[in-house]
Parts: sequence; C-alpha cells; structure tokens
Amino acid sequence: MTIDEAAKLAGSKVALASLLGVTEKTIWKWKKETGDLPSDRYYQMAGLLSMKQWKPVAGQKFPKP
Repeated sequence: MTIDEAAKLAGSKVALASLLGVTEKTIWKWKKETGDLPSDRYYQMAGLLSMKQWKPVAGQKFPKP
C-alpha cells in the first residue's frame, strides 16, 4: 500500500500519523524513501480495523495485502 493510499483511508497524512502513533515527519520520510507504507504499519492499521478502534473514512474498503 502506498503512503497516499493509506493517507486517503485515514483522511490525511496528519490523521495517518496520529493513527499510527508516529510524527508527520516520519510519514514524509517513508514517502521519500519508498513511497510505500511499511508492512508492519499496514498490519497495525488492519489490527486497529479488526478491533473496531478505527475505520477508513467515507466507507472506503481496506485493501488486502
């Protein structure tokens, strides 16, 4: 999953950083390095979704790995 796709699911890059418990600078670093969300952070989002602690904005579907 790309950073842009993850940010769209979270609502923004700021919201994504907050959701994952990282700084906005970290998000920008990931985007600059590979453009992809690290796999452990993908699974963190999936875990939060399964525990009903978070859901994608605007009813978007969470992609499978």
